[in-house]
Amino acid sequence: MTSISLRSKFRGCLMGTLLGDCLGSVFENETMTHALRFVVKTLLEHFEDQDFEHSVNKIKGTASLMRSLGHSMLENLPTDYKAIGVKLANDFFLTDKRVHGESVAEVLYRLKFLKPEDDVFQAAKESHHGMGSLGSSAATMIAPLSLYYYDDYNTMIKETRNISKITHTHPLGINGALLQCIAIHQCLHVREDSLEVTDFMNQLLTKIKAIEENEKDRPFSNKLLHVSERLTQKVPEDLSDEYSYIAHELGHGSKALECVPTAIFCFLRCKETIPEMESNCWFRKTLEYAISLGGDTKKLACLAGGLVGALTGEDECWEALKRASKRSEEVLKLADDLYEITIKKSKTN
Repeated sequence: MTSISLRSKFRGCLMGTLLGDCLGSVFENETMTHALRFVVKTLLEHFEDQDFEHSVNKIKGTASLMRSLGHSMLENLPTDYKAIGVKLANDFFLTDKRVHGESVAEVLYRLKFLKPEDDVFQAAKESHHGMGSLGSSAATMIAPLSLYYYDDYNTMIKETRNISKITHTHPLGINGALLQCIAIHQCLHVREDSLEVTDFMNQLLTKIKAIEENEKDRPFSNKLLHVSERLTQKVPEDLSDEYSYIAHELGHGSKALECVPTAIFCFLRCKETIPEMESNCWFRKTLEYAISLGGDTKKLACLAGGLVGALTGEDECWEALKRASKRSEEVLKLADDLYEITIKKSKTN
């Protein structure tokens, strides 16, 4: 892999995360009817027109936790967990607090007032009556860490687990972040034209089984088996039944187990020709599919967008959508800065 293509993948991953968050937030928790899916399709068709302009005020997604983690990694060592926790909390109070789940909001509120002697992990340990959050916020923010440790898998796993514990302590929340991180890592190490869906899924299954080795039910491993099985089936002419099946069997909610495997399915499903989608842009198809499932479209499109972006890199079919998001330039610079420190780290090791 050349350094140019790796830089493009860094930019693609973070921009895909942001743009998925942007479009997904427009349709979040809407009941997905045939008419509303047509609206999704029409909007994305407009955004494929590079001359299309759209008001930034109507695209409000910010991928705030992902951006906070990325900036914190530039300012501090990735292992300075207290600094990362404080950064996440401070940025939380500068954004629309409604974009985060209640349990994560509770944790970040407590981190805002962290004292020097306090344990940065304690707030998460005490959330949900001591059970910890099952949500996917850790998964949606973890992309910068996948990039920084693209050449060090074992450290990536270790630090993903540690950073996830700032906001989550429940195994489902942590393992969801690990699964997303691993999937991004695999995307960084394969070319778009050489990705084989079966091989990709087999690698994911092997890695998540190792992580869930001591888990009684291995929930993510079992969910990925469902993903693999469904991916072997032909894409139907009419997607309505498949959308219903995926939403019911894989899930489309905000919990990590309901949306991380589903986002992986959306991403890999759209490698194929989709009869209902007249686009060759893998990124555009992935967003349309993820949003058309309904439910927590913000999380689904954010996660799926990060995956397809990490694989394909920057794509010209994003240009109009990039202009519509007020955070695009910031996120592109963040990706470039992360690339520079990552390459510098790799050269010194």
